[in-house]
Amino acid sequence: MKRLFVFIFISIKIKLQFVMRKWTYLVASLLLGGATPLFTGCIDNDEPEGITILRGAKAELLNAQAALERARIAEVEANAALTNAKAKVQEAKAANELAQAKINEAIAKQEEYKAQILATKDELKKA
Repeated sequence: MKRLFVFIFISIKIKLQFVMRKWTYLVASLLLGGATPLFTGCIDNDEPEGITILRGAKAELLNAQAALERARIAEVEANAALTNAKAKVQEAKAANELAQAKINEAIAKQEEYKAQILATKDELKKA
């Protein structure tokens, strides 16, 4: 009987330990579940001032890079316009030289005609 009593006592003790473990796990789970809002409650979504300044500086940098690219494009266009203008100046100089040569040719012909007229007048006077 003593053995039966010891057996029953050990069985009950084991069952109690098992039940106590369940209660311990249950209590621990409830405590963690109840404390969850403390750990995951209000999240601060406000951006720090340094991040805001950094974003503003990045935007300014991008704007400055775009302005630089526009300035480079304008420089290339200005250089192309300058080259075209120099070519037109050269064309105008060539046209001016051609016109000057024609003027000189016309003056030479005029002088030739004057000489012929004078020669003809002299011949008429002699005759």
